[in-house]
Amino acid sequence: MSILASYIYRALLALVLPALLLPAPQSTRPTLAADGLPTLAPTTSARFTYLSTIQRGDATWTAYGEGTRIAPDRVSIWSGATSRSNLATFTRIGPSLSRNDGAGWRRVSDQPLGPTYVATRGAQLDALREAADAVERIGDVSVDGVATTHYQLWLRPGRAAAFVGDATQLHSGEREQLDRASYKVDFWIGQADQRVYQQLVTLTIPTDPATTVSTLLTFTGFNDPAIAIDAPPTTVPRFEPGACRVAIPEGVQAECGDLVVLADRSQPDGPTIRLAVVRLPATGPNPSPTPVVYLAGGPGQAGNVGLSLFTTDESPSSKLRENHTLLLLDQRGTGVSQPSLACPEMDTVESTPDDGKTSPQAGRQVTLDAVAACHSRLVAEGEDLAAYTTAENAADVNDLRLALGAEQLDLYGASYGTRLALTVLRDYPQTVRSAVLSSVLPPQADLQSGRALAFNDALETMFTACATDAACNGAFPNLRESFSRAAAQLDAEPITVRVRPLVGEQISPVRIDGQVFARAVYLMLLTSPVAPFTPALIDSAANRQYAALTIPFAFIFGISAGVSQGMSNSVNCSDEIAFISEQDFRAAQGQILPELRAETQEVYDFAKAQCAIWNVPQSPAIENQPVVSDVPTLILSGQFDPITPGSYGQEAAQTLSRSTVVELLGSSHDPASTSPCGVAITQRFLQDPTVAPDTGCADDTPLVFATEIPTAALALTNADVPTP
Repeated sequence: MSILASYIYRALLALVLPALLLPAPQSTRPTLAADGLPTLAPTTSARFTYLSTIQRGDATWTAYGEGTRIAPDRVSIWSGATSRSNLATFTRIGPSLSRNDGAGWRRVSDQPLGPTYVATRGAQLDALREAADAVERIGDVSVDGVATTHYQLWLRPGRAAAFVGDATQLHSGEREQLDRASYKVDFWIGQADQRVYQQLVTLTIPTDPATTVSTLLTFTGFNDPAIAIDAPPTTVPRFEPGACRVAIPEGVQAECGDLVVLADRSQPDGPTIRLAVVRLPATGPNPSPTPVVYLAGGPGQAGNVGLSLFTTDESPSSKLRENHTLLLLDQRGTGVSQPSLACPEMDTVESTPDDGKTSPQAGRQVTLDAVAACHSRLVAEGEDLAAYTTAENAADVNDLRLALGAEQLDLYGASYGTRLALTVLRDYPQTVRSAVLSSVLPPQADLQSGRALAFNDALETMFTACATDAACNGAFPNLRESFSRAAAQLDAEPITVRVRPLVGEQISPVRIDGQVFARAVYLMLLTSPVAPFTPALIDSAANRQYAALTIPFAFIFGISAGVSQGMSNSVNCSDEIAFISEQDFRAAQGQILPELRAETQEVYDFAKAQCAIWNVPQSPAIENQPVVSDVPTLILSGQFDPITPGSYGQEAAQTLSRSTVVELLGSSHDPASTSPCGVAITQRFLQDPTVAPDTGCADDTPLVFATEIPTAALALTNADVPTP
């Protein structure tokens, strides 16, 4: 270790633990008037923050941290993952200085203090009085509104008791530099209570060029009984490692913790919330230094759903972990983040058996009543529902980077997660090395009219694809006519099926008329694993065989059980529904198949009614405008996607100057996760985002339609079909 590194280490250690006050002689120091320090009042507890700066020539390093005095002779200290001035950060305390290792806020020490400790103790300064050449009273000054007196002293060599042990181990060259160093301490002592409110330590080491280390410590919370040995730091953002609150698959290495952020960043002294994070280390030998943050869809889906996505061998996306560390963030209000904006009131309504007498209109009102009940409960619990927006979500992503000490992040967004990723690109461009947008939802898109058109286009694409496929057309000729016939029959005679969800055991009845039949087809097209069975489902319904209609609902019930409806409402109502164009929606309704209009109208009407109850303010106009960015971005779309069509990808790319747009033949929603080709393209892109990835496989895998639905599939999803 070089002499310079040795001194900087010792200096920084002294700044973090002021018990180790480095004595520093300098023969040319001025003689100061010996005014003396007053007798200080004892304290039993205090909090402190420190801001340290190391200056050598033109180079500057900073570190920020905080700690608590927890006993007369003990202190708990944390070191910060980033400095307030956003310069390089040094946080590891060890044999030598090292850059932040990505661990974020971490406990540096919990150790006894020597008699020279003054930072949080501020009680006995006898050792300082003995070691100092002189003490001078500089004058009176206010510190954070407290009237204090400013004192200054210089320390003599080797007289600070806590440093003697270290000094005996110095090499001769280090000892010589120490003897020529300058060490000055400034105190601001309260005039009324004789406590230390602020301390500035300045150490100058005669290296070439000279090295100056200064640390400003500020103290609050004197004699606060709430300060305890495990009291966490109060600075936000911060990351606190902890036990995993979700089940980690067997054999999977994972680390968990909470990202602590402000609930509302316009209120810096307001309440904080805790966002759950799961870190999946890369499994390969040469991982990328940039972590990938998975941004789930919904809005309202928890990031921890990525556990199965990225750890199950059968999942194409599991290969992504070979070269990348993954961060699964439960966005605010979702999953096991605290607080949760889940609405069990709505889950109860949806799982209540149908009595066969309730009209669709009455059922809709029951659901809206459940929305109102959830809203009332969350407000009564003190939740600020207006704080759950995409912009705040994006700030959380940036705070995650800061808290973990990462230089940049790669973003992997799916569905709504793409809108969140775009917002991060807009608001925090320095945060992002690259972005993958799978089934992109650009903020300027009108989700309601866009969904109607996308559903219609996906259905027409499926009709055409089946007609041009010999096997599909042979099994299901005139598929478009079959779709119309099935919808008309179910409108005339609605039926009820009992759905066995893929996740959970609650059997759910579903009343199906023409409108709900259209929704079933929509869900089939949306869900890649069952999309190949869509023609067979339509044909069976046209022939009054309805058992297969449970399939799409079995999938969606399993997914929706993990969605935070309250968070979904807050985001949608602030960022999307508030910007709906009634004129555009009506125009879209005129361009789609008649059999789809009741379903798309119901989705539109329910969204507006729900938002009237949720009562959150409209987001700023920028949330409805295109995002401009030059960050390398991969945009993936699926051929049969009924909600985020390929046209959205082209639209988003117009203002993303370094984007690559790919539409995958035969794929549907979120092809980066569900398509082996999409996964392969994503992997190539993340390896080097500056090089356009090979996308040749995008046109190689057309959808192969099934000509029948296996009996085993029906037994899995339909509670009225006997299990084989």
